[in-house]
Amino acid sequence: MKVDKEVLLKQHFWILLVLVVVLPLVCLLILWTSASAKVEDAEKTVKVVEQKLINITSPKNDKFVKVVDEKDKKVDAQKTKIWEAAWKEQADMFTWPESLEGADKLKEMYFGDQMPVDWRLDFDKKKPYQAQYDANIEIVLPVKDPTTGQVQFQGGPEAVVPVSFKGEFAQRPPDADELWFLQEDLAIQRELLRIIKDTNDMIATFRKVPGAVKPDKSKGEIDHQVFANSEFKLDLALAEQKGTKVFRCMLTNISNRRQALSYIPFLVSIKGLQDFQIFYADGEPLAPNASVAVKHKDKETEKDWVLQTQSGNLQPGEVLQSVMQVYDWRTAPIKRIDKVVMGISSSRTAGPLLPPLFEKTAEPAPVLGGGDAGGAQGNQAEMGRMMGKMMGERMGGFGGGGGGGSADKTKNGLEKKRYLSVSKQVRRMPVALAIVMDQAHIQDFLTVAANSKLRIQTTQAYWQRFHDDIKPTFKDEGKPQEGKPGEAPGKTSPSSAGRGGMAGKGAMMDRPGMASPGGNVSAMMGAMQRRMQMGMGMGMRGMGMEGGPGGFPRGGMPRTMTMPAGPAYSPQAAPDTIEPEEESSLVHLAFYGIASLYERYPPKKEGSEVATPNP
Repeated sequence: MKVDKEVLLKQHFWILLVLVVVLPLVCLLILWTSASAKVEDAEKTVKVVEQKLINITSPKNDKFVKVVDEKDKKVDAQKTKIWEAAWKEQADMFTWPESLEGADKLKEMYFGDQMPVDWRLDFDKKKPYQAQYDANIEIVLPVKDPTTGQVQFQGGPEAVVPVSFKGEFAQRPPDADELWFLQEDLAIQRELLRIIKDTNDMIATFRKVPGAVKPDKSKGEIDHQVFANSEFKLDLALAEQKGTKVFRCMLTNISNRRQALSYIPFLVSIKGLQDFQIFYADGEPLAPNASVAVKHKDKETEKDWVLQTQSGNLQPGEVLQSVMQVYDWRTAPIKRIDKVVMGISSSRTAGPLLPPLFEKTAEPAPVLGGGDAGGAQGNQAEMGRMMGKMMGERMGGFGGGGGGGSADKTKNGLEKKRYLSVSKQVRRMPVALAIVMDQAHIQDFLTVAANSKLRIQTTQAYWQRFHDDIKPTFKDEGKPQEGKPGEAPGKTSPSSAGRGGMAGKGAMMDRPGMASPGGNVSAMMGAMQRRMQMGMGMGMRGMGMEGGPGGFPRGGMPRTMTMPAGPAYSPQAAPDTIEPEEESSLVHLAFYGIASLYERYPPKKEGSEVATPNP
């Protein structure tokens, strides 16, 4: 049949329209008759798989679970190992007075354990808190008079270091938790003050510089060593001339500023001699990189310093063991403590504080804003005002954020909410320090703080220039007297609390250590005596070595030690007043951190108690 192409072209629209209508109907017919069966089969398969998944009650893969369990065991073992090591380091930090009834058992108890009533009554009767508090204050060698002490307390110790308990308990007998809180406060304050002491001791301790020249036998030298700290280098030779042992010293200023030389004492440990030897450096201020021979000035003559101890068995070799500079209130790197506070956070870590685990769990206190916000602890408000003044209100007060409210206290008013976090292993308490110190040694202070027994995590530190007068004033004990230490003739000194009060401008003071080489020198000599017994060497926990900074043992130094008299080292008469101070490089430093207080290890077994519970 012949197709008419012209007709096909003319009618192609209608032809295509018929196909558009018919083809979809054909496709639908095919789907209805064949594809529906395949869809139903796929739906059945999905439902079967879904039901199988629903029926699985334990979806964990045993192989994976075993691997994760092994990792968990290793993590727990490492956590326990760290806990044990941390506790051993802090084991002697938390102490009880030996005179207390049950003191031997208290040492073995866990934080928060209950105590018999008679133990608590004995604490109330003997009142050992004040003696422990006073011993803590003595750690930093506080300034007590113009010739004794290194560190001042602004306004007195009790204005700087909060007193947790004073007088008598209003409600007796005190609860066990109150006694635990008191001893914890004392322990933390002790370690915070020890940071101040250790910083000064570390900077004062000279390290032995390798490469010293060999002793010159023709000059009678027994040993020749070079020692240095951050400020001075001491070229020291021990020699014998005409049967007398002497020091030959060359002192160099290795700092970048002038250093005053006003009878600065140096203690030397010599192998074979039990007593520590002392000599003084005196003269005009020493410019950077300048050197001066250290001589003993006797009237119009100068001669080498003679050893106080001439009898001793000095074996050949290195007999000059160590050198330590003795600080006073003028030369100490940390000169004043303005505040020591616990339970107060930096602005970075501000948040509600928690009670210990043995206390009944309470609702967290709301986060407070601003340093003087209502409901914050009294110390926090006081610190806020002080630091606001110090820093020009830059941060709205010391801490910036809050702790527990006044309702969260024991029956005798001790704060319960004091920790940022608590667990079975550790309690983390925020702490803060405000000090006046030499700007050049800020990093030394931060290093000692990080290496303290409290294992402090530094959260914030800031400082500004100190523009006030750092000279201490002392309590006026009567009418002004001519030449009375601590005040200018005919001028009454401002009243201040005891050991190193508020700095008073214009106070004219005798040179510390001039009248009698006691006080600081005696304390440092006692420290070096114990250091010799324990072993020499620089010591920092981060270096894996024992002892405190510079190898000196931790703890308060003895304040008295008999020093042999003799013209070889007795200082010459001091002038009536000290020289004008050099341009100050002092700063106010505000330091915040989080102290970690580890629970006793091994952990307490459930049901085991050293003491019987309260009736």
